[in-house]
Amino acid sequence: MKSLLLIAGAALALSAHAGTLTPIDLSGDSTADAYLESGSGVLWDASGNANGLMLYGPAKTFVEGATIGTVAGWRLPTIDELKSLYATLNAVPIGTLAGPMAAGPFTDIQAGYYWSTTSTGSTQYALDTRTGTFLNSYTPSGTPLYAWAVHSPVPEPTVVALLLVAIPVLVLALRRRSQSLARAQLRHFAQAPLTAPTF
Repeated sequence: MKSLLLIAGAALALSAHAGTLTPIDLSGDSTADAYLESGSGVLWDASGNANGLMLYGPAKTFVEGATIGTVAGWRLPTIDELKSLYATLNAVPIGTLAGPMAAGPFTDIQAGYYWSTTSTGSTQYALDTRTGTFLNSYTPSGTPLYAWAVHSPVPEPTVVALLLVAIPVLVLALRRRSQSLARAQLRHFAQAPLTAPTF
């Protein structure tokens, strides 16, 4: 499996009130396949459209069967995760309506409703990207909506990628420290007076 690489640029700060988005390369080709959103703590597929309009069951099945980059195990977001992403993209506190959802770095966000896994009784919550409203009036077998793939927890290879970045930095720091200690010892011996051994 190709290792995951954190794309240069670290975090894209959008607001003091909102979260941040960090681009993540899941395929090893130096392009962002997903974004880690700090407010929800989940990865969001870089494409805001899994497969067009779908009923809830097919949308859930499609997203759960998806492999993005080299990572499987995706799912639909909860309503709280959608609210967090909306707040981050629109740079507002969670729960604030700010009109249409901003696209930010994402591609293919559709103007319409997006499924969430959050339900009350026989209806699902959905986000309307045109208005920023969250509604609980969609029956899984009634109206086709859009789907967006998320992944949580962050895939284990991402942790490995972070370690792959951190280990060389740690090795370099330890090497510099040992070189610094060696130089200090040499200075100490160079400054110490030489004495002849006594027998």
